[in-house]
Amino acid sequence: MSRKKRRKRKRHVVMTVLSVIFCMLALLGLVSGYINPYNAPFCEYAQLVLPVVLIVNAVFALYWILVFNPKVLIPLVAIVCNIGYLSRVLQFRKNQAADVKADVRVLTYNVHHFNEGESVYAVADFLKNRDIGIACFQECSPEDGGDFKKIFSEYPYIVRRSEFAILSKYPIDDSSITRFINNGNGALNAVINIKGKTINFITSHLQTTGFSVSKIKYEREGNISLDRAEDNFANNAKVRAAQALELRSMIESSKYPVVFCGDLNDIPSSFSYHKVRGRMKDAFKEAGRGYCYTYLHLLKMLRIDYIFHDPSLKAVEFESPAVEFSDHKPVLVGFAI
Repeated sequence: MSRKKRRKRKRHVVMTVLSVIFCMLALLGLVSGYINPYNAPFCEYAQLVLPVVLIVNAVFALYWILVFNPKVLIPLVAIVCNIGYLSRVLQFRKNQAADVKADVRVLTYNVHHFNEGESVYAVADFLKNRDIGIACFQECSPEDGGDFKKIFSEYPYIVRRSEFAILSKYPIDDSSITRFINNGNGALNAVINIKGKTINFITSHLQTTGFSVSKIKYEREGNISLDRAEDNFANNAKVRAAQALELRSMIESSKYPVVFCGDLNDIPSSFSYHKVRGRMKDAFKEAGRGYCYTYLHLLKMLRIDYIFHDPSLKAVEFESPAVEFSDHKPVLVGFAI
């Protein structure tokens, strides 16, 4: 056997081994989204790296195609099995039909304290220009941005509790806030009458991953180890899972159709995503186009902000504009009621 053939054979062996490994990682990422991180913390890592793992599988698939090798089936199995996840971040569809009109436009936005109050007026103008009927804010403390009701005067009905706010152009019949058992996070709901249909809007913000918190502590103290950051991440994943279960119970107990608007701090392959969404529809899958990300950092790869809705509603518009009034992007959905 010539040296060239030996090198080629060795390269194929290495690529085969790597293809099998990354195929198994992709399948683990798929399964991990249905396993509570409290019982298996490693699952949170598996689903978190799933986007990168699928990109690597796509590279392997291209390699095997170029060398005309049937081992292309290995990465293709990984990609096809994760088609459900891919449909939650990537949609190929034509422009939305002009004859389908939205009755109300709903927005969810982690405003990140309006960047210490600097972007509050920009956000108010954004809502006005996009004709938003109902806006749900997270990380919106009472001290952020001055006279809130005056700034958002377009909205005659405003409910503001803790770090949440729901702004509406339609009457709010009732509202309440729920604190999660595990920590200070929670959910705010508002029962809103829209053109004769009563809908329960729920907004929430689940536990952060903890990486940013560890980074801040490291910068201040200089003694946060990688192990401590990893422990923080794993513990926060468990907290998020418990909060997701509480939120699921809250949604199922509602006597009105629910529209959920919030920041899950988890991607669409996660346990939290599956539990909170339940039998509701993901507005991006219903009306979105292209690749959807909502967090402006980490290479703009992560979709962690969502609008889920009761099947009795129809999402006819979806948009997540790349504005920089926060460290998140807003998510905007038009509903036909």
